[in-house]
Amino acid sequence: MSIEVEHKVGFFTDLHLGLHQNSEKWHDVTYKWAQWYTSELKSKNTKKIIFGGDLFHYRDEINVKTLFFANTLLDLFNDFEILMIPGNHDAYYKDNSTIHSLSILNNRSNITVFDTPSVETISNKRIGFCPWGTEVENIPDNCDLIVGHFELQNFNFNSFKVCENGMESAEILNKCNLIFSGHFHNRQYRKYDNGEIIYAGNPFEMDFNDIGDQKGYYILDLGSKNIQYDFFKNNISPTHVKVNLSNLQTLKNIAKKKGWSNIAVKIIIDKDIKSNLLDKIIASINFEAPFSFTTDYLHKFSIGDKISLTNEFGDLNIKQCIIEYIESLDVEDKAEVITKTVHLYNKFS
Repeated sequence: MSIEVEHKVGFFTDLHLGLHQNSEKWHDVTYKWAQWYTSELKSKNTKKIIFGGDLFHYRDEINVKTLFFANTLLDLFNDFEILMIPGNHDAYYKDNSTIHSLSILNNRSNITVFDTPSVETISNKRIGFCPWGTEVENIPDNCDLIVGHFELQNFNFNSFKVCENGMESAEILNKCNLIFSGHFHNRQYRKYDNGEIIYAGNPFEMDFNDIGDQKGYYILDLGSKNIQYDFFKNNISPTHVKVNLSNLQTLKNIAKKKGWSNIAVKIIIDKDIKSNLLDKIIASINFEAPFSFTTDYLHKFSIGDKISLTNEFGDLNIKQCIIEYIESLDVEDKAEVITKTVHLYNKFS
């Protein structure tokens, strides 16, 4: 069904700029996502966006490089009107949004930040905006949609932890029968007799807690009698993959489908293995240049046990891997670093 332009509103949340110690690699992921997202919205004739909180990751201080990046990133959104609320990561205090980092956006004419409970009428629909820390009694009444950064009981914080505190679903649904919220990164939908609650989740995977959770964004149709919405998948950002050492073929299959540079890999050492063979496997995976690579252990490491495990990544030249890795680094005196590193490798291999 075609939606008239003025009735279409995009919704996303929990961008967490500065994630992973203000990593430039994650800045790059975010920028590429934003290029894709803004292009998607333009192709769908959507010019208005609602953001559900947590623009920044660190609440106590924001890195200068991340501030600079945020300014560059938001330039991509200059053609859109953006309505925002602070999330808990944007707020200085743990229980309210009276002081928040989104205040630095006040000079952007296309961005409105609601840091107190407010109501905005869009396409004849009353939309309530509830920043982090809004109490139940302060949630606006008689709204067609409530947007918040809520902590609701019995919803999932992530793939393994359930929220045991906070508001009850019944309390918030007494205020409005359609709730869109940020805060929890797992995308969740629950329908009740008197309404619906949607946690939109983060727009792309950010850590291994996001495995198996399809990321994306929503577009809301405010033109119909009851607000309608659609979810659109993000299949362009890196995904996280956790694979047992005993099942490396699975990793090869995933990498073939998604590309090594688009997967963050964690290998679970689920059986004993000789150190030299493990080193070869680790080196061979690093050589493929995944987005990131870490290992974790289920068992004690044993050098002496005899096992039957082949190197599924084929023959490789560890020394050449070392050289190529150093060549890729932004360091001075690469030739000297290579010489000394190879010398150490020859000495202990």
